[in-house]
Amino acid sequence: MERRPMHRLGVLAFPVLSAALLLIAVACGSDEPTATPTLSPTATLVPGGPSSPTPTPDALAVFEAEWDALIVAAQEETAGETITIMRVIRGCTGPLAELFEQEFDISLRFEDTSVSTVADRVLAEMSAGRLSIDFSAMTEGRITDQLAPGGALDEFEPYLFHPGVIDKSQWFGGRYFWRDVEEKYGFMHGANVEEQMIALAYNRAMFSPADITSYWDLLKPEFASMIVAGGLGRPSGGYLDAYNHPDLGPDFVRQLVESPDITFTADTRLAVDGLLAGRYGIGIFLPGGAQDSLTLLQLISPDNFPVLQTGFEEEGLPTLSVKERGILRPSSHDASLAIFKNPPHPNFTKLFVNWFLTHEIQTFRNECLDAARPPQPSMREGIPIGNVLPAAYRDPGKEYAMLTGTAELNEARGVAHDAITAWWQAR
Repeated sequence: MERRPMHRLGVLAFPVLSAALLLIAVACGSDEPTATPTLSPTATLVPGGPSSPTPTPDALAVFEAEWDALIVAAQEETAGETITIMRVIRGCTGPLAELFEQEFDISLRFEDTSVSTVADRVLAEMSAGRLSIDFSAMTEGRITDQLAPGGALDEFEPYLFHPGVIDKSQWFGGRYFWRDVEEKYGFMHGANVEEQMIALAYNRAMFSPADITSYWDLLKPEFASMIVAGGLGRPSGGYLDAYNHPDLGPDFVRQLVESPDITFTADTRLAVDGLLAGRYGIGIFLPGGAQDSLTLLQLISPDNFPVLQTGFEEEGLPTLSVKERGILRPSSHDASLAIFKNPPHPNFTKLFVNWFLTHEIQTFRNECLDAARPPQPSMREGIPIGNVLPAAYRDPGKEYAMLTGTAELNEARGVAHDAITAWWQAR
Protein backbone atom coordinates (compact mmCIF):
# COMPACT_ATOMS: atom_id res chain seq x y z
CA MET A 1 0.00 0.00 0.00
CA GLU A 2 1.37 3.42 -0.96
CA ARG A 3 2.39 5.54 1.99
CA ARG A 4 1.59 9.23 1.81
CA PRO A 5 2.88 12.21 3.77
CA MET A 6 0.96 13.06 6.89
CA HIS A 7 0.28 16.68 7.84
CA ARG A 8 2.82 19.07 6.39
CA LEU A 9 4.30 20.30 9.65
CA GLY A 10 4.34 16.99 11.43
CA VAL A 11 3.10 18.64 14.62
CA LEU A 12 -0.44 19.77 13.87
CA ALA A 13 -1.89 16.38 14.75
CA PHE A 14 -1.00 17.29 18.32
CA PRO A 15 -4.02 18.95 19.99
CA VAL A 16 -2.22 22.10 21.18
CA LEU A 17 -1.82 24.33 18.10
CA SER A 18 0.09 27.58 17.94
CA ALA A 19 -1.34 30.43 15.96
CA ALA A 20 1.74 30.57 13.79
CA LEU A 21 1.48 26.94 12.81
CA LEU A 22 -2.17 27.44 11.92
CA LEU A 23 -1.05 30.20 9.57
CA ILE A 24 1.29 27.73 7.93
CA ALA A 25 -1.55 25.27 7.45
CA VAL A 26 -3.59 27.96 5.70
CA ALA A 27 -0.64 28.73 3.45
CA CYS A 28 -0.38 25.12 2.21
CA GLY A 29 -0.23 24.58 -1.50
CA SER A 30 -0.66 21.32 -3.33
CA ASP A 31 -0.75 18.09 -1.30
CA GLU A 32 1.61 16.44 -3.79
CA PRO A 33 5.22 16.25 -2.54
CA THR A 34 7.68 18.38 -4.45
CA ALA A 35 11.44 18.30 -4.85
CA THR A 36 13.28 19.44 -1.76
CA PRO A 37 14.41 23.04 -2.31
CA THR A 38 17.70 24.38 -1.06
CA LEU A 39 17.16 26.28 2.16
CA SER A 40 19.70 28.08 4.32
CA PRO A 41 18.58 27.82 7.96
CA THR A 42 20.19 31.16 8.78
CA ALA A 43 18.02 32.86 6.18
CA THR A 44 14.74 31.21 7.15
CA LEU A 45 12.12 33.46 8.70
CA VAL A 46 10.71 31.84 11.79
CA PRO A 47 7.08 31.33 12.77
CA GLY A 48 5.91 30.24 16.16
CA GLY A 49 7.49 32.38 18.88
CA PRO A 50 6.64 35.58 20.72
CA SER A 51 9.73 37.36 19.40
CA SER A 52 9.75 35.85 15.91
CA PRO A 53 9.50 38.03 12.80
CA THR A 54 6.40 37.67 10.68
CA PRO A 55 7.11 34.95 8.12
CA THR A 56 6.62 35.63 4.43
CA PRO A 57 4.53 33.31 2.26
CA ASP A 58 7.64 32.42 0.24
CA ALA A 59 9.57 31.32 3.33
CA LEU A 60 6.60 29.26 4.52
CA ALA A 61 6.21 27.60 1.13
CA VAL A 62 9.91 26.69 1.01
CA PHE A 63 9.78 25.15 4.47
CA GLU A 64 6.55 23.27 3.76
CA ALA A 65 7.98 21.77 0.59
CA GLU A 66 11.09 20.62 2.44
CA TRP A 67 9.03 19.17 5.31
CA ASP A 68 6.74 17.29 2.93
CA ALA A 69 9.69 15.87 1.02
CA LEU A 70 11.39 14.81 4.27
CA ILE A 71 8.31 12.90 5.44
CA VAL A 72 8.15 11.01 2.13
CA ALA A 73 11.87 10.25 2.21
CA ALA A 74 11.68 9.02 5.82
CA GLN A 75 8.73 6.77 5.01
CA GLU A 76 10.48 5.32 1.96
CA GLU A 77 13.76 4.55 3.77
CA THR A 78 11.90 2.83 6.64
CA ALA A 79 9.32 0.97 4.54
CA GLY A 80 8.88 -2.62 5.72
CA GLU A 81 10.99 -2.01 8.84
CA THR A 82 10.29 -1.53 12.51
CA ILE A 83 12.87 1.03 13.59
CA THR A 84 14.50 0.54 16.98
CA ILE A 85 14.45 3.76 18.94
CA MET A 86 16.59 4.05 22.07
CA ARG A 87 15.83 6.16 25.11
CA VAL A 88 15.25 9.83 24.29
CA ILE A 89 14.15 10.90 27.77
CA ARG A 90 13.43 8.60 30.70
CA GLY A 91 9.76 7.86 31.33
CA CYS A 92 8.61 9.53 28.13
CA THR A 93 10.22 7.78 25.15
CA GLY A 94 7.48 5.15 24.81
CA PRO A 95 4.63 7.71 24.56
CA LEU A 96 6.74 9.83 22.20
CA ALA A 97 7.31 6.83 19.92
CA GLU A 98 3.58 6.08 19.85
CA LEU A 99 2.75 9.68 18.98
CA PHE A 100 5.36 9.73 16.20
CA GLU A 101 4.03 6.46 14.76
CA GLN A 102 0.49 7.82 14.66
CA GLU A 103 1.57 11.01 12.96
CA PHE A 104 3.99 9.71 10.34
CA ASP A 105 3.04 6.07 9.75
CA ILE A 106 6.56 4.88 10.60
CA SER A 107 6.78 1.79 12.78
CA LEU A 108 8.97 2.15 15.90
CA ARG A 109 10.09 -0.21 18.66
CA PHE A 110 11.26 1.39 21.89
CA GLU A 111 14.22 -0.31 23.58
CA ASP A 112 14.93 1.02 27.09
CA THR A 113 18.66 0.32 27.41
CA SER A 114 21.27 2.14 29.51
CA VAL A 115 23.31 4.73 27.65
CA SER A 116 26.53 2.89 28.52
CA THR A 117 25.20 -0.23 26.82
CA VAL A 118 24.09 1.84 23.83
CA ALA A 119 27.53 3.47 23.49
CA ASP A 120 29.32 0.12 23.64
CA ARG A 121 26.88 -1.38 21.15
CA VAL A 122 27.26 1.52 18.70
CA LEU A 123 31.05 1.23 18.68
CA ALA A 124 30.88 -2.55 18.22
CA GLU A 125 28.36 -2.26 15.38
CA MET A 126 30.40 0.44 13.66
CA SER A 127 33.47 -1.78 13.81
CA ALA A 128 31.43 -4.53 12.17
CA GLY A 129 30.03 -2.11 9.56
CA ARG A 130 26.36 -2.62 10.49
CA LEU A 131 25.08 0.24 12.64
CA SER A 132 21.41 -0.26 13.60
CA ILE A 133 20.79 2.72 15.90
CA ASP A 134 20.24 6.29 14.72
CA PHE A 135 20.30 8.39 17.89
CA SER A 136 19.98 8.17 21.66
CA ALA A 137 20.11 10.08 24.90
CA MET A 138 23.75 10.19 25.98
CA THR A 139 25.90 11.24 28.92
CA GLU A 140 28.56 13.92 28.81
CA GLY A 141 31.22 11.38 29.76
CA ARG A 142 30.28 8.89 27.04
CA ILE A 143 30.21 11.67 24.43
CA THR A 144 33.49 13.29 25.46
CA ASP A 145 35.54 10.25 26.45
CA GLN A 146 34.25 7.48 24.20
CA LEU A 147 32.02 8.34 21.25
CA ALA A 148 33.43 11.64 19.95
CA PRO A 149 37.08 10.49 20.10
CA GLY A 150 36.03 7.32 18.32
CA GLY A 151 34.45 9.26 15.47
CA ALA A 152 31.06 7.75 16.34
CA LEU A 153 28.94 10.92 16.35
CA ASP A 154 27.49 13.21 13.70
CA GLU A 155 27.32 16.93 14.30
CA PHE A 156 23.82 17.64 15.59
CA GLU A 157 23.01 21.17 14.45
CA PRO A 158 23.19 20.49 10.67
CA TYR A 159 20.17 18.19 11.10
CA LEU A 160 18.02 21.06 12.39
CA PHE A 161 15.91 23.04 9.94
CA HIS A 162 12.40 23.40 11.41
CA PRO A 163 11.78 27.17 11.73
CA GLY A 164 10.51 26.89 15.30
CA VAL A 165 13.62 24.91 16.28
CA ILE A 166 16.37 26.91 14.59
CA ASP A 167 14.98 30.16 16.03
CA LYS A 168 17.35 30.34 19.01
CA SER A 169 15.30 33.10 20.61
CA GLN A 170 12.85 30.33 21.49
CA TRP A 171 15.47 28.62 23.71
CA PHE A 172 16.74 29.58 27.14
CA GLY A 173 19.47 32.20 26.88
CA GLY A 174 18.81 32.72 23.16
CA ARG A 175 21.17 29.86 22.24
CA TYR A 176 21.65 26.10 22.26
CA PHE A 177 23.49 24.36 25.11
CA TRP A 178 25.65 21.27 24.69
CA ARG A 179 27.11 18.35 26.65
CA ASP A 180 30.49 18.45 24.86
CA VAL A 181 33.25 21.05 24.81
CA GLU A 182 33.12 21.34 21.02
CA GLU A 183 29.41 22.27 21.07
CA LYS A 184 28.71 19.82 18.26
CA TYR A 185 27.41 16.47 19.45
CA GLY A 186 25.30 16.39 22.62
CA PHE A 187 22.26 18.66 22.25
CA MET A 188 20.88 19.67 25.67
CA HIS A 189 17.10 19.99 25.58
CA GLY A 190 16.29 20.09 29.31
CA ALA A 191 17.65 21.07 32.72
CA ASN A 192 16.46 21.28 36.32
CA VAL A 193 16.47 24.40 38.45
CA GLU A 194 18.49 24.17 41.66
CA GLU A 195 17.67 27.25 43.67
CA GLN A 196 20.19 26.24 46.34
CA MET A 197 23.48 25.68 44.60
CA ILE A 198 25.19 24.54 47.81
CA ALA A 199 23.11 22.06 49.78
CA LEU A 200 23.67 22.29 53.54
CA ALA A 201 23.19 19.58 56.13
CA TYR A 202 22.92 21.12 59.58
CA ASN A 203 22.37 20.31 63.22
CA ARG A 204 19.25 22.23 64.14
CA ALA A 205 20.49 22.84 67.70
CA MET A 206 23.54 24.70 66.36
CA PHE A 207 22.48 26.40 63.14
CA SER A 208 19.43 27.71 61.29
CA PRO A 209 19.28 28.57 57.57
CA ALA A 210 17.87 31.91 58.65
CA ASP A 211 21.30 32.72 60.13
CA ILE A 212 22.79 33.46 56.69
CA THR A 213 21.69 35.42 53.62
CA SER A 214 24.65 34.51 51.40
CA TYR A 215 27.00 31.56 50.97
CA TRP A 216 29.81 34.03 51.64
CA ASP A 217 28.56 34.16 55.24
CA LEU A 218 29.82 30.59 55.69
CA LEU A 219 33.39 31.91 55.54
CA LYS A 220 32.89 34.00 58.68
CA PRO A 221 34.75 32.45 61.64
CA GLU A 222 31.58 31.86 63.67
CA PHE A 223 30.20 29.61 60.90
CA ALA A 224 33.42 28.23 59.43
CA SER A 225 34.38 26.77 62.81
CA MET A 226 31.31 24.51 62.80
CA ILE A 227 31.67 23.26 59.18
CA VAL A 228 32.62 19.75 58.10
CA ALA A 229 33.28 19.45 54.36
CA GLY A 230 34.23 16.71 51.92
CA GLY A 231 37.92 16.07 51.42
CA LEU A 232 39.64 17.22 48.27
CA GLY A 233 41.68 14.28 47.07
CA ARG A 234 39.53 14.72 43.96
CA PRO A 235 37.39 17.92 43.95
CA SER A 236 33.69 17.05 43.83
CA GLY A 237 31.18 18.65 41.51
CA GLY A 238 30.04 21.00 44.28
CA TYR A 239 33.47 22.61 44.55
CA LEU A 240 33.71 22.89 40.75
CA ASP A 241 30.26 24.48 40.55
CA ALA A 242 31.12 27.03 43.24
CA TYR A 243 34.39 27.89 41.46
CA ASN A 244 32.53 28.61 38.20
CA HIS A 245 29.45 30.27 39.71
CA PRO A 246 29.39 33.98 38.76
CA ASP A 247 28.31 35.00 42.28
CA LEU A 248 31.00 32.92 44.07
CA GLY A 249 33.97 32.03 41.89
CA PRO A 250 37.61 31.11 42.53
CA ASP A 251 38.06 33.47 45.48
CA PHE A 252 35.20 31.87 47.42
CA VAL A 253 36.54 28.36 46.91
CA ARG A 254 40.12 29.37 47.67
CA GLN A 255 39.10 30.97 50.97
CA LEU A 256 37.02 27.90 51.80
CA VAL A 257 39.82 25.44 51.06
CA GLU A 258 42.44 27.52 52.87
CA SER A 259 40.30 28.19 55.96
CA PRO A 260 41.97 26.90 59.14
CA ASP A 261 38.59 26.69 60.86
CA ILE A 262 36.90 24.14 58.56
CA THR A 263 37.24 20.38 59.07
CA PHE A 264 37.74 18.39 55.84
CA THR A 265 37.21 14.64 55.66
CA ALA A 266 36.66 11.94 53.08
CA ASP A 267 35.15 9.69 55.77
CA THR A 268 31.37 9.52 55.34
CA ARG A 269 30.77 8.05 58.79
CA LEU A 270 32.90 10.69 60.55
CA ALA A 271 30.93 13.48 58.86
CA VAL A 272 27.51 11.96 59.58
CA ASP A 273 28.27 10.96 63.18
CA GLY A 274 29.84 14.37 63.84
CA LEU A 275 26.73 16.20 62.64
CA LEU A 276 24.44 13.93 64.63
CA ALA A 277 26.50 14.31 67.81
CA GLY A 278 26.86 18.09 67.47
CA ARG A 279 30.60 18.11 66.91
CA TYR A 280 29.80 19.92 63.67
CA GLY A 281 26.90 22.24 62.99
CA ILE A 282 27.05 22.48 59.18
CA GLY A 283 27.99 20.01 56.45
CA ILE A 284 28.83 21.14 52.90
CA PHE A 285 30.14 19.26 49.86
CA LEU A 286 29.90 16.12 51.98
CA PRO A 287 31.70 12.93 50.94
CA GLY A 288 29.84 10.35 48.88
CA GLY A 289 26.96 8.69 50.67
CA ALA A 290 26.74 11.16 53.56
CA GLN A 291 23.73 13.05 52.24
CA ASP A 292 21.97 9.82 51.29
CA SER A 293 22.61 8.44 54.79
CA LEU A 294 21.20 11.56 56.43
CA THR A 295 18.14 11.52 54.20
CA LEU A 296 17.48 7.86 55.01
CA LEU A 297 17.91 8.40 58.75
CA GLN A 298 15.58 11.39 58.64
CA LEU A 299 12.92 9.32 56.86
CA ILE A 300 13.23 6.53 59.42
CA SER A 301 12.97 8.89 62.40
CA PRO A 302 11.40 12.14 61.18
CA ASP A 303 10.29 13.58 64.54
CA ASN A 304 12.81 16.12 65.82
CA PHE A 305 15.64 14.48 63.91
CA PRO A 306 18.75 16.43 64.90
CA VAL A 307 20.14 16.97 61.37
CA LEU A 308 18.18 18.52 58.52
CA GLN A 309 19.12 19.31 54.93
CA THR A 310 18.26 22.49 53.07
CA GLY A 311 15.47 21.79 50.63
CA PHE A 312 14.03 19.06 52.90
CA GLU A 313 13.13 21.10 55.98
CA GLU A 314 10.10 20.24 58.03
CA GLU A 315 7.03 22.40 57.58
CA GLY A 316 7.16 25.59 59.59
CA LEU A 317 10.96 25.65 59.96
CA PRO A 318 13.16 28.35 58.37
CA THR A 319 14.38 27.66 54.85
CA LEU A 320 17.56 28.75 53.16
CA SER A 321 17.26 31.96 51.17
CA VAL A 322 20.49 33.35 49.74
CA LYS A 323 21.16 36.15 47.31
CA GLU A 324 23.24 34.02 44.94
CA ARG A 325 21.49 32.91 41.77
CA GLY A 326 20.19 29.39 41.42
CA ILE A 327 21.56 27.20 38.66
CA LEU A 328 20.25 25.12 35.79
CA ARG A 329 21.62 21.59 35.76
CA PRO A 330 21.00 18.75 33.29
CA SER A 331 20.99 15.19 34.58
CA SER A 332 23.62 12.73 33.48
CA HIS A 333 21.81 11.89 30.24
CA ASP A 334 18.04 12.37 30.32
CA ALA A 335 18.15 15.85 28.83
CA SER A 336 20.63 15.48 25.97
CA LEU A 337 20.47 13.79 22.60
CA ALA A 338 23.24 12.59 20.25
CA ILE A 339 23.11 11.36 16.63
CA PHE A 340 25.43 8.55 15.62
CA LYS A 341 27.79 8.88 12.67
CA ASN A 342 26.09 8.12 9.34
CA PRO A 343 22.83 6.92 10.90
CA PRO A 344 21.17 4.07 8.99
CA HIS A 345 17.98 6.16 8.54
CA PRO A 346 19.16 9.77 8.06
CA ASN A 347 15.81 11.11 6.86
CA PHE A 348 13.94 9.48 9.73
CA THR A 349 16.56 10.89 12.11
CA LYS A 350 16.20 14.40 10.74
CA LEU A 351 12.42 14.17 10.89
CA PHE A 352 12.36 12.85 14.45
CA VAL A 353 14.79 15.33 16.03
CA ASN A 354 13.11 18.35 14.42
CA TRP A 355 9.66 17.10 15.40
CA PHE A 356 10.80 16.31 18.95
CA LEU A 357 12.23 19.80 19.50
CA THR A 358 9.16 21.73 18.33
CA HIS A 359 7.07 23.72 20.82
CA GLU A 360 4.17 21.27 20.59
CA ILE A 361 6.18 18.12 21.24
CA GLN A 362 8.26 19.74 23.97
CA THR A 363 4.92 20.62 25.57
CA PHE A 364 3.91 16.96 25.32
CA ARG A 365 7.32 16.00 26.72
CA ASN A 366 6.79 18.12 29.86
CA GLU A 367 3.33 16.62 30.33
CA CYS A 368 4.43 12.98 30.18
CA LEU A 369 7.53 13.29 32.38
CA ASP A 370 7.67 11.28 35.60
CA ALA A 371 7.63 13.93 38.34
CA ALA A 372 9.05 11.41 40.83
CA ARG A 373 12.34 11.41 38.92
CA PRO A 374 14.56 14.37 38.03
CA PRO A 375 12.10 15.96 35.60
CA GLN A 376 14.47 17.89 33.30
CA PRO A 377 11.95 20.48 32.01
CA SER A 378 12.41 21.68 28.45
CA MET A 379 15.02 24.33 27.65
CA ARG A 380 12.54 25.88 25.22
CA GLU A 381 10.94 29.06 26.47
CA GLY A 382 7.20 29.35 26.89
CA ILE A 383 6.56 25.64 27.48
CA PRO A 384 3.80 24.88 30.04
CA ILE A 385 5.00 23.30 33.28
CA GLY A 386 3.13 20.04 32.62
CA ASN A 387 4.10 17.27 35.05
CA VAL A 388 7.29 18.99 36.17
CA LEU A 389 7.73 19.72 39.87
CA PRO A 390 7.37 23.50 40.29
CA ALA A 391 10.67 23.70 42.19
CA ALA A 392 12.51 22.29 39.15
CA TYR A 393 11.00 24.73 36.64
CA ARG A 394 12.41 28.10 35.62
CA ASP A 395 10.76 31.18 37.09
CA PRO A 396 10.41 33.75 34.28
CA GLY A 397 11.16 36.54 36.75
CA LYS A 398 14.52 35.13 37.88
CA GLU A 399 18.02 34.87 36.51
CA TYR A 400 19.86 31.54 36.62
CA ALA A 401 23.49 30.61 36.25
CA MET A 402 24.38 27.94 33.70
CA LEU A 403 27.52 26.06 34.73
CA THR A 404 27.71 23.67 31.80
CA GLY A 405 26.52 23.57 28.20
CA THR A 406 29.03 25.73 26.33
CA ALA A 407 32.60 25.09 25.25
CA GLU A 408 33.86 27.79 27.61
CA LEU A 409 31.91 26.49 30.61
CA ASN A 410 32.81 22.86 29.98
CA GLU A 411 36.50 23.68 29.67
CA ALA A 412 36.30 25.84 32.82
CA ARG A 413 35.58 22.74 34.91
CA GLY A 414 39.01 21.40 34.05
CA VAL A 415 40.59 24.71 35.03
CA ALA A 416 38.65 24.63 38.31
CA HIS A 417 39.77 21.08 39.05
CA ASP A 418 43.45 21.94 38.61
CA ALA A 419 43.24 25.14 40.68
CA ILE A 420 41.36 23.54 43.58
CA THR A 421 43.72 20.56 43.61
CA ALA A 422 46.71 22.92 43.85
CA TRP A 423 45.17 24.83 46.77
CA TRP A 424 44.35 21.59 48.55
CA GLN A 425 47.86 20.21 48.12
CA ALA A 426 49.31 23.47 49.46
CA ARG A 427 47.34 23.30 52.72
